[in-house]
Amino acid sequence: MKRFVLLVFLMPLLQTVVGQPGGPYLPIVSYTITSCSGVAFSWSSASEPVGTTYTWTTPTGTGFTGGLSQTTAQIKVADVLYNNTYNYQEATYLVTSSTAHPYSLTVRITPLPIAYPIADQIPVCANDPTNIVFMTGPISNTLFFWNYTGSNIGLSPGSDYNLIPPFVTINNTNVLITTTINVIPNINGCSGTPVSFKIPVKALPVVTNISDRVLCHDYLSPAITPSTNMPGSVISWSNNNTSIGLPLNGANTINGFTAVNTTTAPVSANVRVTAMSNACQGPTLS
Repeated sequence: MKRFVLLVFLMPLLQTVVGQPGGPYLPIVSYTITSCSGVAFSWSSASEPVGTTYTWTTPTGTGFTGGLSQTTAQIKVADVLYNNTYNYQEATYLVTSSTAHPYSLTVRITPLPIAYPIADQIPVCANDPTNIVFMTGPISNTLFFWNYTGSNIGLSPGSDYNLIPPFVTINNTNVLITTTINVIPNINGCSGTPVSFKIPVKALPVVTNISDRVLCHDYLSPAITPSTNMPGSVISWSNNNTSIGLPLNGANTINGFTAVNTTTAPVSANVRVTAMSNACQGPTLS
C-alpha cells in the first residue's frame, strides 16, 4: 500500500479592493482618528507614496449627520461630520487609494461642547466682593475657559476655569462700568459656542476735600456745603464733640453755628462726612 501526506495551509482572510475587480488581493488596514463636531477633518496614509489619491464611500454609523462619499480622486480624505448627541460617536469610511490599497477609516466625533447660559450679575458697589460664579453644561468632562472684555473691574484671569472666584471689585470712575465675561466650553480641544454675561460695578461717591477750620469762641462759623464727584449724592455728617456748638449730626449742608469754648485751652471736634449714591457709600472724609 502506498502512503502520502496531505499538507493544509491556512491563508489570511483577504478582501478584494473596491474598484479593482479580480484583484490584486490586499488586506484592509484600519485607522482611527478624532474630529470635532462640525469641523472639517482630513486624512491620508503615511505609508503611501507622494501623489497618492483616494476615493471613499459614505460613512456608516449612528448618532451623526454629514459625511459624503467621494468617487473623484482626492489627495486626502476630507469631510465634515456633526455629532448629534452628548456622547462620542463613530463614523467609518471604506477608503481606496490609487495604489489599490483599501483602508477602513473610523472617525471618532467629539460631541459639541455646550455652556449653559449665565444671567447677568446684579450690580455691585466698588470695593465690594463678588459671589463665585460656576460654569456648567450638559456634557461631562467639559472644561469652561473664560476671558473678559470691557472695563477693568478688578478681575484678573488666571489658571481658573469652570468658575470665576470671588474678587473685590474696583471702579475708579464716577459712573457705572461693566465688563463682559465670555465663557468658552471645550472638550479635548474642541470648542463650542461661547456664552456671555455681564458684571456691572457701581461707582462710589467721593466727597471733595474740606479744609480744617480754626475758630474763636463766640465766632460765627459760615455754613459748609459738601460736594462730591457724583451729582445728586446724599451726604451725611457726624460730629464727635457737640460742646463746640455744632450739632451731633446732620444731612447735606453743615449749617453755620456760633463756636463755643468756655475753657482756657483749645478744643477740637472731628467732623466725618460720607456720601451715598445708588445705594453705594463712598469713603469717609474727616
